[in-house]
Amino acid sequence: MPAAWTGPSAPGDYITIAAAGSAEGTYLNYCYTTAPSPCIINAPDTAGPYEIRYVTGAQGKTLATEPLLVK
Repeated sequence: MPAAWTGPSAPGDYITIAAAGSAEGTYLNYCYTTAPSPCIINAPDTAGPYEIRYVTGAQGKTLATEPLLVK
C-alpha cells in the first residue's frame, strides 16, 4: 500500500504500520522517509486494526498516526 507523508524527514525517520494501541517503538513493515513520498509498505496479512505512524529516527518518538483497518 502506498503511504504518503509530509514532515521533517530527518535522518532515520520512518513510516511504519503497527498494531493499533501497541507500545511506542512497536513496528511491523516500514520505509524510511528518505525514500520518495509515497513509499510502498506491505500491509499485514492478519485482519484487524492498525496504525500508520511517522516515527523520528533520533528519538524513536511517534509524531503522527493514522488509523488503518486491514480486512
